[in-house]
Amino acid sequence: MSHSDQDSCLVIDTSFGSTVGLVGHEPLIETDSRSHVEKLEPHIRRVIEAAGIQPEDLGTIVVGTGPAPFTGLRAGIVTARALSFVCGANLLGQNIVEAQALWYARKKMSDSGKSFPHLVLAVNDARRKQLYYALYDVSGIISGNNLIPQQLTDLNIASASTISLEISHFLASHPAYRQATLAISGRGAGSYMQAWDDLEDQRRRMHSDSGCTVSDLSCLVDGGAGGVDLFAAVARAHQSRKDPCSTDPLYLRRPDITVPTASRHKLGETAISLTLTEKNQKK
Repeated sequence: MSHSDQDSCLVIDTSFGSTVGLVGHEPLIETDSRSHVEKLEPHIRRVIEAAGIQPEDLGTIVVGTGPAPFTGLRAGIVTARALSFVCGANLLGQNIVEAQALWYARKKMSDSGKSFPHLVLAVNDARRKQLYYALYDVSGIISGNNLIPQQLTDLNIASASTISLEISHFLASHPAYRQATLAISGRGAGSYMQAWDDLEDQRRRMHSDSGCTVSDLSCLVDGGAGGVDLFAAVARAHQSRKDPCSTDPLYLRRPDITVPTASRHKLGETAISLTLTEKNQKK
C-alpha cells in the first residue's frame, strides 16, 4: 500500500512517559512512568477515533526511538511496529533530542520575535543522575524549510558534570562557536543547575558573554499539537533525504545484567551437590 504525505500521520513516543497524537490534533500524554505502557493502546485508539478515521487510514507512523530507558521505550517501538504491519503504514523512527533542539530554538524565536540560541544542548532524563544528550547547531534551521539541525557531538549518556566539561572543551576547541548563544533544553535539564553554572563559568574564561538559558520543557510532553507536528516533520525530512529512519531503540546505557561465568566442576556433580560441598567446606 502506498501513502502520500497528505495521509494521516500518527506519532507514538515513550521516551518520557508516553505521547500519542495525530498530526494536526492535540496529543494524549501520560507522564506517569508506572502506567504509561498500559495506557498506550487505549490512547492510540482514542486519538484515532477522535479524528474520525480508521486505523487502516494511517499513512505514516513516526515512533520515538529515544534515547530513553529500556522498558518504556521498547513498549512504544514494538507497538508502532505492530500497528504499521497491520495497517500497512510507512514506519519512521525519530530520536527525541534532535527534534527537541529544533523545537526549542523555534519556540524561543516565536516567544521573543527575533532572539534564538545558535546552539542547543538537547537532553532527556536518563535517571540515575544522568542525561542523554547531544549538541546541535540550529542557526541554519530557524527559517526556511530545513528541519535537520547540524549535530556537533555524538549522542551519548553521562552525568551533568561530565556533559558540562565535554561541552566546554568542545567550545574551547572550536573558536567559531565561542560567542554563540547556548540553550540547554529537555526533560531533566533543570535538575542540574550547578553543572550548567560551571559550564557558564568556563565560557566566561573563554571571554564569551553570550549567555546560557536552561529549560525543562519537552517537545512532545509540553509542545502540544505543534510539538507533535514538528516531530513528524523532522522524521519526514530525514525520509526525504533518504536517511535510514531506523526504528532501532537508542538505549545507550550498557545492560545491568551480565551472563555469569560458569564454574568448573567434576563429572557427575550437580548444582545441588556443589552447594552441599561448599557448605561442608565452610564447616
